[in-house]
Amino acid sequence: MSSDESIPASTLASRLVDIYRAPERVYRAMRANGGEWYDWLVPTLLAAAFWALHNSLILADPQDLTNWETLSEVQRQTARDHMATWRSHVWFSLPLVNSLASLAAGALALVSCCRWFLRREVTLRQMLAVKGYASMMMIPRWLLLSLCQRLGATNVAFGPASLLAPDERNDITGQILVGLDLFDFWQAIVLGVGLAVMTERDPRWGILLSIGLWLLWVILGSLTSALPTGPSPMSPSFSSTY
Repeated sequence: MSSDESIPASTLASRLVDIYRAPERVYRAMRANGGEWYDWLVPTLLAAAFWALHNSLILADPQDLTNWETLSEVQRQTARDHMATWRSHVWFSLPLVNSLASLAAGALALVSCCRWFLRREVTLRQMLAVKGYASMMMIPRWLLLSLCQRLGATNVAFGPASLLAPDERNDITGQILVGLDLFDFWQAIVLGVGLAVMTERDPRWGILLSIGLWLLWVILGSLTSALPTGPSPMSPSFSSTY
């Protein structure tokens, strides 16, 4: 790896673009220049904004639910109440809260993992920047999902789950395949590059650690999601993703 001293100064705007084509250069600039609060906040808010934009496109009428005709009047009223809540604030508050919570929890976990597995000292601010910029990989995903929504496509998946029928995605195996999203994989690789740069380790070690953590997260999340729950008045095709 080349010395950080050879990395020219960059602007926030250029880093937001370069993270897609030269993530190592972005993280080297961050390591050399120290980074600022906006280096983790702005990317995270951008990713959350595109998530919210996608959510705004699915503010459907409750009667559009696939199982509307089979619901009782009580269940229909519950669905209407859920939709009213969704329309009022959940469509934007969910992405905002989840993104910031994921940023904080992820950065704290990465600090510990770098110290335990990569045997390097890193700062919380560095890991916030690594996680924040890596979250930008989700923006193309939300754009593609929005396009698919406009085209009338349903149950879209960017990974092996695309080969499964909707009712085959509810068990543990199906949930794991749903979690193996190509854009999440892309995010894990970019995050791994950031870990390698911040710890001055071989990129392969950072990427392996990041992918390992991602797979662990997918498996644990799948085990939780596959637990039996009570019946919901909202169809699985509408409520499971959001």
